[in-house]
Amino acid sequence: MGNSTLSPAEDSMQGVVFVRFADGYPTTIDVVASTSFPVFHSVASVSLDATVTKVGPYNGPTLYSVVSPTLGITPGSVQRTAVNGDVSCEGLRAGASVSGRDYDQTNLVAHAPAVSGPPFNPAYSAQYAEYSVRQWRSNTANVTIPAQYSSGDGQSAAPNTQFPHVLVVGVTDSASNPVNYTGVTFQITTGDATFVRDSNKVFFSDTLVLADTEDSNLAGIYVKAGPNAGTVIVKASSAVGRQDVFFHLQISGSTQPVTPGTPMTLTPFGDGQSAIEGADFGRPLAVTASNIPSGSGTIKIVFSLTGPGVFDYARPSADPTLQVTDQQCTVTLDKSSQSATAPYVKAGNSKGTVTAVASATVQSNTAKWNNLAVLAPVVPITSMTLTPSNDGQTALENTDFTLPLSVDAANVPADADVITITFTLNGPAVFDYTKVFFPGVKKVSDTECSVVLDKSRLLAETPCLKAGSSAATVTATATASVASNTAHWNNLTVMAPTVPVTIAAELVMTNPTDIYVPAGSTQQVIWKLQTIAGKDAVPGKNVTLALEMSDGTVASFSATSAQTTYSQKTDPNGMISTPLFIGKVPGGIMITATEDGGDAKPDTEVLYALPLTE
Repeated sequence: MGNSTLSPAEDSMQGVVFVRFADGYPTTIDVVASTSFPVFHSVASVSLDATVTKVGPYNGPTLYSVVSPTLGITPGSVQRTAVNGDVSCEGLRAGASVSGRDYDQTNLVAHAPAVSGPPFNPAYSAQYAEYSVRQWRSNTANVTIPAQYSSGDGQSAAPNTQFPHVLVVGVTDSASNPVNYTGVTFQITTGDATFVRDSNKVFFSDTLVLADTEDSNLAGIYVKAGPNAGTVIVKASSAVGRQDVFFHLQISGSTQPVTPGTPMTLTPFGDGQSAIEGADFGRPLAVTASNIPSGSGTIKIVFSLTGPGVFDYARPSADPTLQVTDQQCTVTLDKSSQSATAPYVKAGNSKGTVTAVASATVQSNTAKWNNLAVLAPVVPITSMTLTPSNDGQTALENTDFTLPLSVDAANVPADADVITITFTLNGPAVFDYTKVFFPGVKKVSDTECSVVLDKSRLLAETPCLKAGSSAATVTATATASVASNTAHWNNLTVMAPTVPVTIAAELVMTNPTDIYVPAGSTQQVIWKLQTIAGKDAVPGKNVTLALEMSDGTVASFSATSAQTTYSQKTDPNGMISTPLFIGKVPGGIMITATEDGGDAKPDTEVLYALPLTE
């Protein structure tokens, strides 16, 4: 959670709004590309003076969310909804662009509009919550039961007692890498049981809970049996999961009364699952029996499969089982729990749907399973992936581009000690080796350099680029010393200098040139257009300002949307006023300006380097 420090003068400001993470919700949000998602906060309005701090409920306007533009996430229509005392910021929508790996990551800043009040206007927001958003190309995360926690599945408990083993699932990407700080939903779908309360989780009800994997890729929950015997089924799922996991529990004890003269009834459990080709389904097929005839002796349940699936007899079964064929078995009904559980079903080697039926050796109905899906495996990404940054820049002839070229690397091979990235320029531009700000840069030629990949940040960056003396488009490529894709830059534009049509003018800030804008708030910046020679005001001219930002920086000329340009006509005193919103500043920004088709350069580069405090 970001937190700006109040100065002594600001200590008497009224109406500061505090925003923090909602208890129990993950601070990393996993979402599939092009889908909508909510964000949960807790907020309060605070009134400060020299001696008293008062905290009360927040009844102000709708929350705003400021989003890094990296992945094209848009705020959409934002509404406020109370959930467990927290605030849900709805209407956010993920972009459609994701690189070749499972997901890309960006940042989202949630804040509330500050309430203006003495002594300053506008007031500023003192605190905000910053989330990390993992935007997945599709549902490729694997949710599984780790081997060391397999005792959670198939366990039993007496009525009104807690099951002895915790139910645990792990979340990994398609290459089996752990996925930390993600949400897992546990839901009791069948049976008489409730979850054991835990203050670190979000309980929507006694049978529906959200758990966070935190700094591991594991999430778990305990279950308490209710008073009625029978099967309990718990489903664990992820918003970006490829398949759900099911736990099959038994409550042993009492039996249900028998209605004379009616057949035994079998109720199926375990339909609707999916498994990857060659893997076991998450839980075995099972039936619960009611109206068991008295004096019937041993009752057998016959399970039969159809489609691309077989029983996995190599895996221990919960109940005594006799193998008939790969797709048929008989299981002895456990009269104490009134249930029978078949062996696990192993998916075949082709996509398709498995169906199953079960019938008893006494008069009964036929239990049916119609939707057991066999899925094709996810092919892991084997080569390193390079994602380019800072394309689309412009520079005047013989001047430097604002930002160097850089690549982010993914799927970096662990056995490669040193990886070099080779950058090559094509067109009227060269690398400016007098301006190198990244370690490990080696000059090959004016238009080619090699850079050692920083494995701690998975980043490589070139020296600054200097435009040539002719207007044209510059392109660039980057390749790695290990197997990888080629990163491309296709739109680096060298522009001819623009000659002012009427007067030689400059744009200067009347504020201090190094103004401090607290992260998550807006500052008004006052500019003056004046002649270079006599410093005389130039009224009635249209001035356009443009923002250029380093990767990861969130800044805008608007607090409610991403706006990187701002136009206004100078007043009779040659003045214009622009809002400047800063959401997150790990790097810096530069503001450039033009007036009526000619350059009206700021008197200095405006560079912000605001610390992001925890």
